[in-house]
Amino acid sequence: MMISELVYLVLLSLFLVHELDAVAQSEWRLLPLLRRLPEAKVRAWFIGLHVPLFAVIIYASYIAPTVVSDMARMIVSGFAIVHVGLHYAFRNNPNYSFTSGLSKALIYGPGLFGAAYIGVVRL
Repeated sequence: MMISELVYLVLLSLFLVHELDAVAQSEWRLLPLLRRLPEAKVRAWFIGLHVPLFAVIIYASYIAPTVVSDMARMIVSGFAIVHVGLHYAFRNNPNYSFTSGLSKALIYGPGLFGAAYIGVVRL
């Protein structure tokens, strides 16, 4: 296994686990359109929409032709970095509850591994 593949696999794993934490922290309460919906309905939509999202990401990253998987991995890696910035921007929101060490590791970890992936691939 190449180092870039291992770095990407850790990035994707951290992102998947972050989404578990996002459900526990009711992350949808941070998003203007979603926080207005009834709690049970928005939780179901938030969880349900992650199934096709991650199916597409996994397919594009590992099964699609190489040119597509290379591009998908770069997009996911770039988004991991942007995702850190989004959480930073929401940090003072009264509904923001990602304050534990674990939550922070699951936010900053993908960003770190996303930057590492881009760096390793570009070298």
